[in-house]
Amino acid sequence: MKDEYGLNREQLGIDGLAVPTALRTIITWPAPVLSEKCNDVTTFDHEYLYEFISNLVYTMLQNNGLGLAAPQISLAKNIIVINKQWAGGYIPMLLINPEIADVTAKAAFTMNEGCLSVPGYFEDRSRYSGVIIKYQDAAGKHHLEEFYNQNAFVVQHEIDHLRGKVFTDDLSELKKGRIMKKIIKMKLGRRKHART
Repeated sequence: MKDEYGLNREQLGIDGLAVPTALRTIITWPAPVLSEKCNDVTTFDHEYLYEFISNLVYTMLQNNGLGLAAPQISLAKNIIVINKQWAGGYIPMLLINPEIADVTAKAAFTMNEGCLSVPGYFEDRSRYSGVIIKYQDAAGKHHLEEFYNQNAFVVQHEIDHLRGKVFTDDLSELKKGRIMKKIIKMKLGRRKHART
């Protein structure tokens, strides 16, 4: 059952505490935190972790994202959420300390890739169409799960964030410069609009 923020806390494994939920600011590229390698979560099943997970999921949903990683909201920890395609709809899924355990389908799955930290930029990209992910849940329990097609694509994109990689990293300097100008223009437009 969803709460007032649209979160199914039981499904996310964070239903034990009534933690506050807040919309967090998404960090934009090229902020240094997006280039840092994240650290594993070692303490589970506590209020701060539940609150952070709640904020991460809520921020992803409010921004119509397919996924979001902890460093995108300023925490260099190995935590991601994805909006998993499931039975004709979407369901938020939490993965803590995720790793690609195996590639089950090396055939390419292509999507028009974007990133909430690189607003307004999209590019057709290909990634493995099948991966097995080893991860932990909010209580620290270990899981192995296979992801296909769009779900595989999204989980690989989010794991890249935990390794300090943004999908723009391998673009030419010319393209990076254009994206940077666009982001700066968007930020200046927001500030100007906020003042009026």
